[in-house]
Order: sequence, then structure tokens, then C-alpha cells
Amino acid sequence: MFTDCKVHSFVYYEHKKGEYVLPHEHRYYEFIFYIDGAGASYIGTEKVTFKPGTSVIVRPKEKHDEISDTDSRVYIILFSLKEPVGNMRVFLNKSSAELVLGLLRQMQEEFNEEKTDYEDVTNLLMARILIELERSLQTRRRKGQSYRIVKNAKRFMKENYSYDIDFGQIANSCGYSYDRFRHIFQAEVGKTMNQYLLDVRFSKAKELLENSDKPVKEIGASCGFNAASHFINSFTAKMGISPTKYREIFKPENELGVTLLEEKPYVFLDTDLGGDCDDAGALALLNIFKNNNEAEIVGITHNTSLKYGAACVDVINCYYGNEIELGQYRGKAFLDGEDFNKYAEYVAKKFGSRYLGEPAEEAVSYMRRKLSQSLKKVKLVAIGQLNNYSALLSSAADEISPLSGADLIKEKVEEVIIMGGLFGEDPVQFCGNEYDVEYNIKTDLPAAKYFIKNCPVKITFSDFRLGYKVKTLGFTVQDENNPVGCCYKRFCNGNRESWDLITVLYAVRGLNKLFARSKPGVVTVDDEGKTLFKESKNGKMSYLVNKIGDDALAEYIDEIVKKGDRK
Repeated sequence: MFTDCKVHSFVYYEHKKGEYVLPHEHRYYEFIFYIDGAGASYIGTEKVTFKPGTSVIVRPKEKHDEISDTDSRVYIILFSLKEPVGNMRVFLNKSSAELVLGLLRQMQEEFNEEKTDYEDVTNLLMARILIELERSLQTRRRKGQSYRIVKNAKRFMKENYSYDIDFGQIANSCGYSYDRFRHIFQAEVGKTMNQYLLDVRFSKAKELLENSDKPVKEIGASCGFNAASHFINSFTAKMGISPTKYREIFKPENELGVTLLEEKPYVFLDTDLGGDCDDAGALALLNIFKNNNEAEIVGITHNTSLKYGAACVDVINCYYGNEIELGQYRGKAFLDGEDFNKYAEYVAKKFGSRYLGEPAEEAVSYMRRKLSQSLKKVKLVAIGQLNNYSALLSSAADEISPLSGADLIKEKVEEVIIMGGLFGEDPVQFCGNEYDVEYNIKTDLPAAKYFIKNCPVKITFSDFRLGYKVKTLGFTVQDENNPVGCCYKRFCNGNRESWDLITVLYAVRGLNKLFARSKPGVVTVDDEGKTLFKESKNGKMSYLVNKIGDDALAEYIDEIVKKGDRK
């Protein structure tokens, strides 16, 4: 059926991490093969994920997009067939992937050198690739029975997790020896039967710890653990915290699922939304806290020149039912290139905003006005560069307030919370690179040095090291009607590091058993952008430390956003 295949174009392409290809369609079939890297695509309404060896065929006139999760190398071929076929996704095994890759490299050589009759040769090579895909699909269909019996085994474990389970008996009931069935199960699920059963038991245990007053020992027994010590040790190894500690942190204490502060904080947020998507997550978190009556939002400013930044901020606020007037940086061009517009323009135009046609108020006058009007002391939160706050600090008395910026901050601000810096002697390994300076500090070094040196109130740092292993909000990408999900989908199409969310979380809920604070000290910023901390009894600066572990903190944040979504 593939002998009439005709190749129309052949492309070798290198995607950069986070690169997004807008929805489009072709006149011909499109074949995509990932040599290495990872990514995802929506073909119509179906999500397709890519990894090395993934082969995908997209039908003509089928709208699809693509986003790269990592740097990736890809072959893309447009071809036609007389006999139609449907969309196809095949995860090739190692030998098949190597075969297809070899055929593609032959095609690349034929195209590049335009050898005699190269068009006929490439058509034949493409037909051979299509045959290999069809063979792989047939093999997978034959394995469909494995999927069904494994599904039944999983259901049995979910229904009987509180009892001792004999895996050999499960295998026999499916007509297999235990040794054969355990290999089938692990191949389908990606984990052993024992690992899967433990996950089921831990899931139920967490539910009981959150929603019941049963003793820890009783919960362990009801979840299939024969001894309390076995449950406690296994749970602690899995979650990074003990069952008792988990209950303290996660158990709802009122209808909002949080312990409310007697006096809620008044928060002013400054964001560089656009270059990364955790700003969008932080905005969602702050809006949820406002809606839960945990915090008041005094104001929000955007601190880059990105054209659609303020509009995107406005969209997220309005999604959560909060129409908040904004302030906006209006200085010389700053962080406004295409690398900083991964999602802001798309979200602003998709949902609409009052700031699409008209800029927001100039940031410094807006901040001075908002602080002057506030009846309570405010927490200034920075989840971007310190250019706006530095300009506020150096501002002079004016018609808005007779106080200088420094005096206004001293009178109206109780604490400044900065997502910035990198503390500790050892550099951080992140995405294959070594870091000893942090992005928000480095990208406007003069502003960071000036503000941190001259700020008249205490500063708490939420640094790079605190958030780079806490990955959250990947679940939002499934909802195209949620602007936060749109931001995450177009930036990384999954979980993202949670620097900015952690900063907002601390600003509203404080240490709250989640964080510890370093000893007081003084932070200086050197000419390279390194943040140097020196303990000092009279120092007014400190940095946060995670007390509960990265996975537990990620789960904590995800639960707040899931429960707080307006739907």
C-alpha cells in the first residue's frame, strides 16, 4: 500500500528548548522523527509526546503544533499517498529506531548530494520507513492482551491494597507463571508489582492522614502495612517526611484547607512575566490567596518592556475574578526580545485585556501612590529583576507623597521578599550548566546592588537553590481555557521549576512549617552578580531553607492551585 509514496520535502531541524511551533497544517502527510530530545504536540485535540525514536504521521489538513521540552534534533518529511492512512504515532524499539534512522540518513544524503534518480530513491526509502512503522504497530496490537491483563491486575491491587496480596496467585489467574507475568507487568507499567502496590498504599495513606483523625499506626494497618514501624519508615523514605509531619502540613484545618493568619498580609507584587512561566503560576497562587481571604493585593507591577506583559498579567487576574489596576515599567528597552514572548502575546490576544491597546500606569508613580494609600504595612515581593523597586527606592518626594522613596518604604513596608540570589559555597548544576550567579540579580546588576545595599527594611531571599528542584503546575497544560495553563503549555508543556511560586507562598503563609530561616546577616552583591551572605547579629537579611523536601513542597503547591481554580 506504500509503493505509491512520493516525497515532497525533506528537512533536518534542530529545535531549541522551549521553542514553540504555532498551530499549522499541510497539503501533504507529515512524518516527524525525533533523533534525540523531547517535545509534545497537539494534533487536533490529541496530545502526542516525543522522545528519541518517536515516529509520528499527521494527515493532510490536520492542524497541529509543537513545543520542545529540550534541545532536540528532528527529521521532518512531507509526502503523499494515493491510499489514505490515519494519524499514526509509533514509539519504536531500539532496533527499529536504528533502522529508521539509518534510512533517514540515506535520504538526507540523497537530497543533499542530488544523486542520479535521487527522487525515486527517496520515495522507496520513505515507503520502507512506512512499512517498518506498520510492522511495529502490528506488534503492539498483538501485545494488546498484555495491556488488558495488566489493567485487571492493577484494578485488583487498588481494590485489595489493605490485604496481603500474593503476586503469584495474580499471575496464575491470568494464565502465566509468576516469573513471566512480572516481566509483562513491569514492561507495561514501568515499575514492579510491589512498587505499584506500595504507590497505591501510600496514596490511600496520604488521603487518610489529610482527612481523618485515625492514629498513624491504624492508618498503616488499614493500608496493608503489617507493622507501624514498617509504615513509618517506608512512608518517610518515599515522601521525605514522616506521616506525622505530613499530617501537620497537609491536613485541612478549616473549610479553606489552610490555617488562616489572624491578620492577613498586604502584598505588592513586581513581576517580569514573559521570560519564564513560573511568574504565571505565582500570579495564580496570589489570586487564590486573595480569593481565600488569606491576603490582600495592594498592587502589581510589570518590570520589563515586553509589549504584552501587563496584558497577560491582567488576563490571569481576571480569570480568577480580580480586576486589579496595574503599573508598568516605561524606561529604556529591557528584556523585550522574542525570547521573552513565549506566551504573553498569545494569552493576551486569546483572552483579551484592557491593556492591549493602552499601557498601564508608569511603575514608580503607581507604586508610590499604592504605598501612600495603604492603611497597613505592605510586603514588597519581587519575582523578577529589581529595576522597579530600585527606582522606587531612589525616587524623590512629589505631589503623591512628601516622603522620599526610602522614607516611604521605611514607613509603609514591613518586609521585602526577593526571588533572587544563590547562597552556599558550591555552584548549582542545572540543565547541564553550572551556576554560581542567579538570573534576576545578574540581568540588572546595578539595580540589584543598589536596592539590596540601601533597602531600609528587612529582606528575605527565596534563592535559586530553594526552587530549582520543586516542579509544579504541569497539570494545568490540559486546560486551554485557563490562561495559566496556556502559559505553561507554550513555555514548557509540563511541570516547571517553582522559584516564583515559593516566593509568593512564603509572602502569604510565612514559614508555616514549610521553611526555616537562616541566621540573620548581611547580603552583598559583587561585580559578577554573586550574592554573598555574612552572618551578623544585627543584620536584617536572611534566606529561606526548605524543611519538608522538594517533592512534598511541590505537592503542597499543586494542591493549593487545584483547589483554588475557579472551576
